[in-house]
Amino acid sequence: MSIVLLGLFIFRCLHERLTRKGLMIWPMFEIIPSIVFHLSDAYNWGTIVLIKAGGTIHYRGMWMGGAYGIATTDPSNIEYMLKTNF
Repeated sequence: MSIVLLGLFIFRCLHERLTRKGLMIWPMFEIIPSIVFHLSDAYNWGTIVLIKAGGTIHYRGMWMGGAYGIATTDPSNIEYMLKTNF
């Protein structure tokens, strides 16, 4: 049973890595491992992630943690958020 769960975890990680632009979302841990792996170079890593994702990323915290949000550098998205009741 544990081998099957490990296989599903690895498959999910590979699928996420190959299909997602920008930020790596890990199963159950969401963005926490990505932040820890790049802690020493956080600003450059964050800039690269935003560039790869086209300027806007959606993120989630740990599983069942309830933290989520959006990070953007796109001026039209920022203008929309400031002018509307986003």
